[in-house]
Amino acid sequence: MSTLIIDIKYAIRQTLKAPSFTLVTVLTLALGIGVNAAVFGVLYRVVLKPLPFPESERLVQLKVRALDTGQGAVHLTAREFESLSTGGEGFERVAGFAGEIRNLSGIDVPVRAFGERVSQGFLETFGTQPCIGRGFSKEDYSVGQQPVVLISHRLWCEQFEARPDIVGQDILLDGIGAVVCGVMPKDFQYPYRHTTHWRPLVLTEEERQDTTYRFISVVGRTAPGVTSEQLNAQLQRFAFGYQERHAIAQEDCVTFSGVRLVKERIGSAGRVLWILFGAVSCVTLIGFANLVNVFISRLITRRKELIVRMTLGAGPWRIGRQWLTESCLISLLAGAVGMTLTCCCIRPLRSSAPYGLPRAEEIAVDATIVIS
Repeated sequence: MSTLIIDIKYAIRQTLKAPSFTLVTVLTLALGIGVNAAVFGVLYRVVLKPLPFPESERLVQLKVRALDTGQGAVHLTAREFESLSTGGEGFERVAGFAGEIRNLSGIDVPVRAFGERVSQGFLETFGTQPCIGRGFSKEDYSVGQQPVVLISHRLWCEQFEARPDIVGQDILLDGIGAVVCGVMPKDFQYPYRHTTHWRPLVLTEEERQDTTYRFISVVGRTAPGVTSEQLNAQLQRFAFGYQERHAIAQEDCVTFSGVRLVKERIGSAGRVLWILFGAVSCVTLIGFANLVNVFISRLITRRKELIVRMTLGAGPWRIGRQWLTESCLISLLAGAVGMTLTCCCIRPLRSSAPYGLPRAEEIAVDATIVIS
């Protein structure tokens, strides 16, 4: 232990004796560590981190493709959705939702509310429940019932000051009263991070009869053990059977497929972020390679010192340990500066993230980033 303390003291003296070398080395390493950690932080939060739902790998987004034109979409008709939700087709649960924009009033400052009308089993499909209050019951989907609404955690905090007595309070959506039945957890922001509320999806008879109006997005939780190939094969059979039963015109015939929700959420952002991370890593490796030359030059300038120490009896192990101590000291300094730089970069990266970047609000520095 005493020799280690001596090595550390000597290493500190050596770094202070060569401030130019220390500054260049620490800054180069810190920039490489900081930028790489910041980019990896974005990559991890957006691409690598699992979705905040139980067994999220089983969640699938349904897609539709027209047989005659090949045009793709993500919306189903009401009749297609009802047939799919009762037919199984490889799913344990199926949930539909349709977006809406309402004026939220009954508060100090009215705001535009971006919400979703959701089908029965929506929360169960995602494996989540409100953190305050209750979810939707079967009675909430009956015509003539008192309208109820679930609000997002963000809306609860920003507009209602996170009041615990919010459950049971009335709010106005386009002037129509609705009772707040619950508040969703902070990490539940589906389908969009700006989603403010969720209401029961009560289909009208006109919507049920219309075979061309596509407005319902569908997410399903596959049954255990069902692969993507098996699911898509069952969806193909469902599509042909549905069109035969309902005598759908040829120009309106479609085929269905399922895409893992995590892949659908990431989209092309995953490829872009991997390319960015690879480019930053390559630049960092070039910088570290140049540091090797700096260390070699440093070794040459200290050649006389090494000769004197070896003459006095210092062996290769003793000299190597001293150099290792100096390298560790510089690395620790660079790591501290680099992580400080990362923390400074994360907030601008989060605030300047493109609007369509999924899970951008989750970008942060945590133990995973530090360890990586």
